[in-house]
Amino acid sequence: MASDHKRIIFLVIIMVVVTLVSIGLTTIILYETSIDQKRESLVLTAKSQARLMEAVARFNSQSDVADHPQGSKAATISQIVEANKQYEGVGRTDEFTLAFREGDQIVFVLSHRLDDTDKPQPIPFNGISAEPMRRALLGQSGTIIGLDYRNEMVLAAFEPVAVLNLGIVAKVDIQEIREPFISAIVTVAITSLLLIMAGTFLFYRISNPLIEKIIKEKERTENYLDLAEAIIVTLDAAGIISQINQRGCNVLGYKKDELVGVNFFDLVFSKEQKEKQKYAFTHVISDNSGHVKHFENELLTREGGIRTVAWHSTPVMDKSGNILGSLSSGQDITERKNAELKLSEREERYRFFIENIDEGVLVVENGKIVDASVVWLDLFRVDIENSLGRSPLEFVAPHEIDRVKQIIADGLTTSYESELVRGDGTTFVALLRGRNLVFAGRNVRLATVMDITKRKEVELALEMAMKESEKANQAKTEFLSSMSHELRTPLNAIIGFSDSIKTEIFGPLGNSRYKEYLDDIHESGQHLLALINDILDVSAFEAGALELNEENFTLEDVVDASILLIRPQAEKGRVTVTSSINSEAQRVYGDNRRIKQVLINLLSNAVKYTPEGGDVSVRAILNEDGSLALEVTDTGIGMNEEEIETALSKFGQVESGLNRIHTGTGLGLPLTKGFMEMHEGSLEIRSQKGQGTIITVTFPKERVVKNVC
Repeated sequence: MASDHKRIIFLVIIMVVVTLVSIGLTTIILYETSIDQKRESLVLTAKSQARLMEAVARFNSQSDVADHPQGSKAATISQIVEANKQYEGVGRTDEFTLAFREGDQIVFVLSHRLDDTDKPQPIPFNGISAEPMRRALLGQSGTIIGLDYRNEMVLAAFEPVAVLNLGIVAKVDIQEIREPFISAIVTVAITSLLLIMAGTFLFYRISNPLIEKIIKEKERTENYLDLAEAIIVTLDAAGIISQINQRGCNVLGYKKDELVGVNFFDLVFSKEQKEKQKYAFTHVISDNSGHVKHFENELLTREGGIRTVAWHSTPVMDKSGNILGSLSSGQDITERKNAELKLSEREERYRFFIENIDEGVLVVENGKIVDASVVWLDLFRVDIENSLGRSPLEFVAPHEIDRVKQIIADGLTTSYESELVRGDGTTFVALLRGRNLVFAGRNVRLATVMDITKRKEVELALEMAMKESEKANQAKTEFLSSMSHELRTPLNAIIGFSDSIKTEIFGPLGNSRYKEYLDDIHESGQHLLALINDILDVSAFEAGALELNEENFTLEDVVDASILLIRPQAEKGRVTVTSSINSEAQRVYGDNRRIKQVLINLLSNAVKYTPEGGDVSVRAILNEDGSLALEVTDTGIGMNEEEIETALSKFGQVESGLNRIHTGTGLGLPLTKGFMEMHEGSLEIRSQKGQGTIITVTFPKERVVKNVC
C-alpha cells in the first residue's frame, strides 16, 4: 500500500517536471523565434535608414545648397537631425543612433531617445559600450547582442553610411524582449501546477478505492502464487523480471526485491549459456500461436549451485496482439535429474562391462530377441535392426536346433557347446550358457555366447601335434631299430671278413677269397659312411647350420657322375639306368655337391624299389616359364598316397618286398626335398602302385644359367 502511494507521488512529480520542462522548452523556442524576428526588423531598419541617408546625401551633393555655410554633407546631416526630432520610436526602448569617428572617440550626431541631454557625450572608440557603433564605423554590417552606450544589454543591427562616413545602429533592449516571455512562463507554470494538483486530488479521491481493491487482489494473487510448488515468473520483452513467486526465490536463493527489475538471463545463466537462452526466449515470445512451450535448462543459484528446471512458457500479449513478455511456470527437477543420471551411469557401466567381455549377451522374451550386445552382433555379423524380433534358434545350425531347443525348454543353466550360424551363412563353434530371469515383471532368458573356434582349433592342433609327436617317436623307434640293423649288419660283415683275413682261414694272404672279403668290407664301410652323412645332414638342416656353396655347373656332368656311382647297385639288381638331358638345360647355378646328393638319393631309391629287368631314367627339360625340371622315372613297385607321405617323413621307409641287403635310413627323400627348397625349388612325387614312380625336382628360372645376371 505504502509503495503504491509512493508510486503515485512519484508519478505526480514526474508530471510536474515534464510540464515545467515542456513550458520551459516552449518558452525558449518562442523567445528564440522572437529574437530572430526582432533581429530581422532591426536589420531592415538600419539598412533602409542607411540607404535613405545615402540617397539624400547624393541628392544634396548635386543640388544648390549654397545657402548652407558648411556644404552639402552638413546640410544632409542637418536634415537628418531635424527629421530625428520628429521620430517618437516604436517600442519602449527602440531607437537608432547615428555617429562618426573623431580620433579615438565616437561622436553621436543624433540625440538619444533614452537620454535627456540634447548633445550626447562621445564615448571611447574601443570601449566595451561602443561595440555596435564601432563595427558600423569600420564598414561592417550585421547584428550583435552586447552593451550599448548606456552599458545596457541590447540587440543591435549596425550598418555603415559610406557616403557620409557615418555609422548607424538600430537597437532594442534585451530586457524588453524577455519581459513578456517571463511573465507568460510564470503564469502558465502556476496555472499548470494548479491544474495538476487539482487533477491529482480528484484522481486520488476517485481511484484510491479502486487502487486499494487492485492492491488487495494483487496481494491475494501473490499469496496464492507463493503457496504454489512451481516456480512462477513473468518477464517483459527484454527479459526483465516483473514478478516471481516465493518458490522461485527459494530455488534461486534471492529475496524477491533482489530479483524484480533484474535481467533474468544475466542473473541465472553462465556466459556460455546466456546467448543461447536469450535466443530461446525470443522464440517463445515471438510465437503468437498461443501454444505452450516446454523446455528444460540449468539455472545458477546465488551460492553458485546449479538447479535443473522444467519450464512451461507462453507469451503474454495485449489486446492488440503486441508482445509484452512471457509467463512461465517451472518445476525444479534437479533431484529427479540426478537420480536419472545415476541410473544412466549405472546402465552405462553395466553396458560397458557387457560390451567389453569376450562373450556376446542376448536377451530373449517370448522366444524373440529383444536386445543384444555389440559383441553378440559382431560375433554373428548382423546389425541390431536385423536381429530384434527374430528367434535365437535361427542362428543355430539345423542339426543342433532340436538339442538346443530342449536345453532351453528344460531351463538348464550349465554351459554347453553348439554349432551356430552367422548372418552371412558361415558357421562356428560356440560355448553357450543361459538363465531364466524375471525383469520388470516379465519373464526373459539371458544367454551368453562365446566363440570357441580358436580354442577348438588349438585343441585340434594339440591333438595333431600329439599324433605327430607319437608318429615321430614311433619313427625314431623304428629308425633306431633300423639303425641297429643297418649299423650292425655292415659292422658284423667288416669284423667277420677282417677276422677271416687276419686268421688266414683260407690259408696265406693272396687267396682269391680274401679279395672278395675286401670288396665286402669296402662296400660295408661305404654304406656306414652314407648312413652317418645322412644323419649329420639332417641334424645340420634342422639346426639351420647347413649352407650352400653355390657356383655354375654343368647338369649333365652331375647326372653322369651320379649314374656312375649308382651303377654298381643297379647292375647288382639287374636294373637299367639311362639319362636324357635337354641341350637348353645344360648349366645350373647351385651347390654342385648337394644337387649330386639329390640325384644319388633319387636314383638309389629308384634302383632299390625297381625289380630285376626294370628301367630307371633321368630326364632334364626346360619348361615354358623358364624353370628347369629334372625327372627320375622308374618302373618299380610304386606307392599309394599313404606310402608317399611316409616316404617324405623323416625316418619313414616303405617296404619294398624286394630282397635287398641294405634298406636305408629313411632320410633320403626328406633331405632331397630340403636341399631343393634351399635352392628355391620344389619336389613332386607321382606314383601308382605296381606301375612305378616319377619324382620331379624343379629349379626356378633364376637358377638356369642363361637367366642368371
